Amino acid sequence: MQPRDDTIQTILDTIEDGFFEVDLAGNMLVCNRALARIIGYPVPELLGKNYTEYMKAETAQLVYKVFSGVFLTREPVRGFEWELLRPDGSTLWVETSVSPVINGDGRIAGFRGVLRDISARKKAEQLLDHQLQFEKLLAHISQVLFLSNEANLDSCIELALAKLGEFVGADRSYLFLFSADMRTTSNTHEWCAPGISPQKHNLQKLPAEVFSWWMKQLYTEPYLYIPSVSELPPEAEVERQLLEMQDIQSLIVVSVPGHGGNLLGFLGFDAVREKREWHEDSIRLLSMAAQCIAHAIQRCRSDRIIHESARLLQDIVNFFPDPFFAIDAEGKVTVWNQAMEQLSGVKAGEIIGKGDYEYALPFYGCRRPLLADLALSYDSETVELYDKLLHIEDQTLTVETKVPMLDGKTLWAKAKPIYDRKGKIKGAVQSLRDITYRVQMEEQLKNTLSELEAVMEALPDLYLRLKADGTVLDIRAGYNAALDLDYARAVGKNLPEVFVPSINRALEQTLSEVIQTRKAGVTQFSCSNSDERYFQAHVVPLFGDQAVAVIRDVTEHHKYTKYLQEISLYDNLTKVHNRHAFQQELERIQTLSETFPMGIMVCDVDGLKLVNDVLGHLAGDRLLEVFAQLLKSCFENKAKIFRTGGDEFVAIFPLHDHQDMETRYAELYQAVDLYNSTNPDLPLSISAGVGLCQEPGPAVQDALERADNNMYQAKLRQYKGSHLYLKQTLMHALAERDFLAQGHGDRLQKTLLLLARAVGMPSSRLDDFRLMAYFHDIGKIRVPQHILMKPGPLTPEEKREVAKHCTVGHRIALSAPELVPIAEWILHHHERWDGSGYPLGLKETAIPLESRIFAIADAYDAITNDRPYRKARSSAEAVAELRACAGTQFDPELVNLFISVVLPAIESSFS
Repeated sequence: MQPRDDTIQTILDTIEDGFFEVDLAGNMLVCNRALARIIGYPVPELLGKNYTEYMKAETAQLVYKVFSGVFLTREPVRGFEWELLRPDGSTLWVETSVSPVINGDGRIAGFRGVLRDISARKKAEQLLDHQLQFEKLLAHISQVLFLSNEANLDSCIELALAKLGEFVGADRSYLFLFSADMRTTSNTHEWCAPGISPQKHNLQKLPAEVFSWWMKQLYTEPYLYIPSVSELPPEAEVERQLLEMQDIQSLIVVSVPGHGGNLLGFLGFDAVREKREWHEDSIRLLSMAAQCIAHAIQRCRSDRIIHESARLLQDIVNFFPDPFFAIDAEGKVTVWNQAMEQLSGVKAGEIIGKGDYEYALPFYGCRRPLLADLALSYDSETVELYDKLLHIEDQTLTVETKVPMLDGKTLWAKAKPIYDRKGKIKGAVQSLRDITYRVQMEEQLKNTLSELEAVMEALPDLYLRLKADGTVLDIRAGYNAALDLDYARAVGKNLPEVFVPSINRALEQTLSEVIQTRKAGVTQFSCSNSDERYFQAHVVPLFGDQAVAVIRDVTEHHKYTKYLQEISLYDNLTKVHNRHAFQQELERIQTLSETFPMGIMVCDVDGLKLVNDVLGHLAGDRLLEVFAQLLKSCFENKAKIFRTGGDEFVAIFPLHDHQDMETRYAELYQAVDLYNSTNPDLPLSISAGVGLCQEPGPAVQDALERADNNMYQAKLRQYKGSHLYLKQTLMHALAERDFLAQGHGDRLQKTLLLLARAVGMPSSRLDDFRLMAYFHDIGKIRVPQHILMKPGPLTPEEKREVAKHCTVGHRIALSAPELVPIAEWILHHHERWDGSGYPLGLKETAIPLESRIFAIADAYDAITNDRPYRKARSSAEAVAELRACAGTQFDPELVNLFISVVLPAIESSFS
């Protein structure tokens, strides 16, 4: 190709489109100014440049293919579009037409063409395409959200966010919704581009008041555009920190509108990787999407409200305890609640939508109008079905009727028409109530009232029905009303006009309290006619301001109560005052100075527990009665006597000084001695102490404590005497039961002492063996006499009864100080060497030595002397028995010692 001359170049430079010629390698040979302007290089620089230097690599490949096609086909290409790369890095869309340059020999030497700047057109085309895509996306989102429901709304919103984010090239798109009270906002839905971290979990229940700047923008501006988070104003410091925590560079947010100017929330796009500008189309898309989402949310919420309202209405319908149904203007059933199902036995699904009076079948067994039909369309024939029982008021019809198909139940029916908004009847509703029970109750009530009238006449009480102001509305006098009143004239009068002042005051006060508190009240009063009589009034509130008062004569009850109060202060056994009376007396005398100086005597019956254990509680009770009688006979009119404990008595002597109390003290002991001299079978032993008090107050308690201490001192001083008394009591008890007859105790004592000495027992223990000889069977005093003296063998039950005497004897011995040393011996004196004895089954050396010694001595004496069930045997027979039982019943070593040492001594003493 030849270079162009200046004329041609001048012509080319006048062309608006760019002109070029390149060689086969793509190097620029010729160009005009328009081409240089479009590409961005001066003409001199552009000449010689290869086409690849002003286009991107992928574009260069595309251009190469086009030029190659021209080369191969020798046909021009027109309207080829490609993107040109300018020196400043910007791009430009151009349209090129290319044709081959053929030299004289017919070969292609290069290419020439025209290049036109189509950026404006291309931009318009792209904008149009973008708009089409925009509208397509918006239509798709609108359709998805429009078809959404409460079940899939979340997934639809998430799909919309993904589509929106991808379309505008956002890194993150999201929806925030406010709480109902607008106090908090939460990220409810979120979409993130690949590689972008989700933030939804960190953005829950954010307090709206903390983000005041953000909230203000949402309320006052159509959208919130933040091109650079780092450049937010100082008043948005809280917002800036929160956004930077999410790595947000820039963002655009629009409000999601609600009803009445309120906000549901806000919708936004984030740029995380780099700052970016958000163009108007993105803002518009976001705003329109926010509208769609708002409509979807509000619609789903409305649907939910409608659904919940319908369900609530159905629940309410089914909640009503009364059966009811509704029909439309054509008489077809539209509502049939659960109570109606239960009453009729027909399910709602079986009857909804049915007409032709089918709803009457469960009640009457035939098709006929019901009350609802009468409410729907009033006609005289239907009225006649209900006879004269029909009642109509304010378009509401009510009637009581018996239903033959429901066992003759009586139903109360109520019906009313249903109107539409225009006031036209569109149906009717009828409710039913089973009043069979009520009707029966009304009948019973009539009978009950009749019976009540008869009962009122039979009651002894006075009955009053009163108003709150005391007016007598009704009065009934029983057969024993006992108040002298003119009952016939009392109705309509006030209480002061009916009763004497004392009765009136009591009734008026109680009536006032009952009316105010609505709780029953009780009052008592007395009335003196010929004699003193007592009355009790029970006042019970009625409906409104009325009350009932029942007045009863309680004179006999009052007397009996007074009697019970009096006897509650006396001991039932001894007939002297009890401890309760003693406590009252102490409180009383502490405030009465005229009773001082005063003496207090505390007395204790010695050995009462032992007497109870040995002789039984009847003997112990007799001893207490004897002592109480002695106290009363000694101190009659001088002291007040109290039983303050099981074996303890107290006597209080008003106006007694030291000398007086010494005299009283001596008198008591003289009386005890006198009693014992005439009653040796059950002697009485006591300990007594006195205390003096000069003034009321705490000194009384001090005197009581001194008397108590002195009593215990006396008990210690009398220790030996009381021991003798106890021993005499026990000996007497044993003698009465014939346990000491025929010299058993004396013989056993001698044998025991011989064996104890042979064993080497110290002399200090021999006295205990003497006691053991007499009291080892003390427990048998609690065994029935007929068992002990039975001549034949004992039954198993009788044997068990006898076996108890060891434990009983052990307990008695522990009650008597003198017998305490032998208590354990008594417990184990029937144990056997082989462990087959009782009560504990001890064996061998686990049995106390003293009990083993006693067992041998007692057995020898039992064999060689008469018993109720056999005669005495010889000493030789006794020895043979002991030898036979050595190692089973008896300690074998002790048996040998007894035979070799003790037995010769016994035989020599009897020879």
